[in-house]
Amino acid sequence: MRNIAFMAVCLAITIWMIFDSGKSEQVFTFWNHINLPEKEQIGMYVSQFFYYIALLVGVVYLGRKFKRRK
Repeated sequence: MRNIAFMAVCLAITIWMIFDSGKSEQVFTFWNHINLPEKEQIGMYVSQFFYYIALLVGVVYLGRKFKRRK
């Protein structure tokens, strides 16, 4: 609970500093230049994510299996 409160305070201070320094216009225009990926790219990223998670689970499983044999 203290971590969440600390993160909220840090976020509030960061937002206050952005608006106080006059950089808010620069931050808002930054989001206009971001190109979101297409559906095919998102699907590719998701499939790669599951592939690497499966590899990680397999390596951890084999590591524990061979560790028990010793």
